[in-house]
Amino acid sequence: MGEGVKGFALAGSIWYAYALFQLVNPEAVSRIAWFYAMRGVSLYMLLTIPLVFIIFDKEKDLYVFLKLWAVFGNCRLFKGNNAEIYRSGSLGAGLA
Repeated sequence: MGEGVKGFALAGSIWYAYALFQLVNPEAVSRIAWFYAMRGVSLYMLLTIPLVFIIFDKEKDLYVFLKLWAVFGNCRLFKGNNAEIYRSGSLGAGLA
């Protein structure tokens, strides 16, 4: 495991520990709200960091993902533009 992976994992773990300390905060208004808020703020990050390093273990894998993302993003862009053109009847009518 590289130093970068260890650094990201350590930073994520520290952030999650901070979030866990918020659970025992005496000034906290609601413990139930902590579960809803911290899930999106810290738990997903803690789960995403190792997943990213597992999926993109080579630099080539990251470039393939970014190229696929660009291709599919442009396909959606063109599909959305076509829907706008056919809905409005002309190219510029829906923009004004």
